[in-house]
Amino acid sequence: MQTYSDTHLRSPLVISTIQDTDDIHEFRATGQTPPGSPSSFGASWEWNPTSGIFTWSGAHARLFGLPPATFQEDLDAFCLRLHPHDRPGFEAALIRSRDFRESFFFSYRIRLPDGSLQRLRSSGHLLTSERSPTPLLIGITHCPASAGPPPPPPPPPVRTTAAPLPAGDDTLHPPHRNGVWLRTQSRPGTPPSGSGISRLDSIRATDGASGEVLDELFQANSIKERYQMIFQQMSDGFTLFECICDARGDIEDFRLIDINPAAERILAMKAAVCIGTNLHSFLPDLDPELRQAFIQVATTGSERRLTTHFASREKHFSLLAFRPRPGQFACIFQDITERRQLEAQFFHAQKMEVVGQLASGVAHDYNNILTSTLLLLGMLLGDSSQPRHMVDALKELEGETKRAARLTRQLLAFSRKHPAQIKPVNLHELLSHLFTMLNRLLGEHIQVEILGNETPLWIEADAGMIEQVVINLCINARDAMMPAGGRLTLQTALVPVDAALRRNHPEATRPSYARLSVTDTGCGMDDVTLRRIFEPFFTTKGRQHGTGLGLVTVQNITRQHHGWLDVHTRIGSGSTFDVYLPVLVPASPSATASVSSRHASDGDSLHGTETILLVEDEASVRQTAAASLRAYGYEVIEANDATTALRCWRQTQHRIDLLLTDMVMPCGVSGMELALQLSREQPTLKIIVSSGYNAPPQAAPGTPSMNDCYLPKPYDTRTLLATIRQHLDQT
Repeated sequence: MQTYSDTHLRSPLVISTIQDTDDIHEFRATGQTPPGSPSSFGASWEWNPTSGIFTWSGAHARLFGLPPATFQEDLDAFCLRLHPHDRPGFEAALIRSRDFRESFFFSYRIRLPDGSLQRLRSSGHLLTSERSPTPLLIGITHCPASAGPPPPPPPPPVRTTAAPLPAGDDTLHPPHRNGVWLRTQSRPGTPPSGSGISRLDSIRATDGASGEVLDELFQANSIKERYQMIFQQMSDGFTLFECICDARGDIEDFRLIDINPAAERILAMKAAVCIGTNLHSFLPDLDPELRQAFIQVATTGSERRLTTHFASREKHFSLLAFRPRPGQFACIFQDITERRQLEAQFFHAQKMEVVGQLASGVAHDYNNILTSTLLLLGMLLGDSSQPRHMVDALKELEGETKRAARLTRQLLAFSRKHPAQIKPVNLHELLSHLFTMLNRLLGEHIQVEILGNETPLWIEADAGMIEQVVINLCINARDAMMPAGGRLTLQTALVPVDAALRRNHPEATRPSYARLSVTDTGCGMDDVTLRRIFEPFFTTKGRQHGTGLGLVTVQNITRQHHGWLDVHTRIGSGSTFDVYLPVLVPASPSATASVSSRHASDGDSLHGTETILLVEDEASVRQTAAASLRAYGYEVIEANDATTALRCWRQTQHRIDLLLTDMVMPCGVSGMELALQLSREQPTLKIIVSSGYNAPPQAAPGTPSMNDCYLPKPYDTRTLLATIRQHLDQT
């Protein structure tokens, strides 16, 4: 005789069966269901956790679309019927029932022989035997979508005790949720009524073995199904672990016993593979501090909110660790990798803002140094007694100093501290000046060539910003050709706007555009990379070699100049970036005058005899600028601050023709305030405001703009003289 017990009942139940089980096997084989049996409420089944074999009743076979006969199959064979998305959850539910003696309940889909899907709902309990160490998971299955009459109401419950039952009581009672049929004890020697149901030698039970218990089971299963749905549908990952303790009872590791679909997706792992593995195998690069936190949660029961990074998965996680019951701990976690990347981009942008502020602050002093250097070089170059080799050396030094000035402007433009100074620029001349620097910057393994005719190609642009566009594109081309090297071609062309170009680029509102093409013989780009090249912080060079801002800067500068970019690329054949910029209209009188003024400021046209009030707090700049002006015939009155300048103004007001003042000065009075005060006293006074911040002065509300009389530092002797002469000649 075997005794099976179900420890999940509110009222304990122990059922004893006689050795003869042939009748039960007969019902299983034929698929018939005795009245009041579990199959009258659904199709019965059992699962042997040791062998992994399912035994399905004939009614179950009908649910599978098979002939109504009892059959057996292993778990793998049954999973072939399951919908792939339901297999991990089904296996996890089986493991929970096997390992924790929990009730089994799961809703799933199976594929019928005709290819259609049918949803089923199974529930059951794990029963253990007093004589056999092998437990059995016994349950029933319903088809929620099936129609038909409801099951007959169960007969009234029978209260039994350990005392002998009345003779001849062969009443068949409703099934308990463990799937075992109950029958009172028959009179000795009298065969039981009914079709082959084995007699029970004895029954020890209480009031729970009735239809009321079955109702409670289905209510509990309904609640469990809702939680199962949440478990399956939740977007956060969920993992459940059990503690593995050593001989002293200390936790030494954890074993994964459940995982939801979201966790499978986030961790890129399948439940069938990872369930049953230890935490160390599940997460081999687990931070020791995090592991210790898990042990603390499982030991004390206190919750912990943590963030961690798994380098092997290149992911960041935010997780809540808690203890659902003694001997376990669970984690609900989110993948915050994208959020961390956005935070990193934000912090990087903040750092770049700090760099911009630092550059803006340093630019004043740095540009003052460059200004005095350029003015001294101009004075030396103006000395006709210099030998030829000295003149060549001075011109080379002057070119390097101007290059340093351009780098300052580019840094300020990158930090958005330097507004575009739109002026006529000869694109061919600009590329010619960049040629030497590009050869040094790109290295000997890159062959640089510039193609285009000698006819000037004038555009309206900020020369420093266009230089930055060219340099950024050339650096990207160099990196695409690394390490083997290759050929880099810069080519210019004048492109008239036709209907096709205007259709593809609605921003093409000018009659013609200058096209600057930068072509490399590098590796090229695939479509995925091409779609992302203008995203901020996107780079294919790695974190150590690129910021992901080069092409973004190129695009922003091009748009700021009312132009656009076209990109042509092919894997293995290199890339071409076409930059379109508005062409300066040659017939415009103002444009012609502006262009010609750049070439007319030579020789005697730079000389003058007017009186200039020079206000500059930097002594080196003030002294070199005054010396340069005096060398060309001007009379210069020097002042190192606004207070001194006002005193000089009071003494020689009638003699001063032009005010040249620095914008930022000590003593609390700026050059802008000084200029406005003197212009009110003498409206015909010519004013030039200079600054090392590379930003035009902002006039106070109600006062005229000073943008037309702004001279940015650093400037050389020729630029200084030409600007002064231009303002003095204005009527």
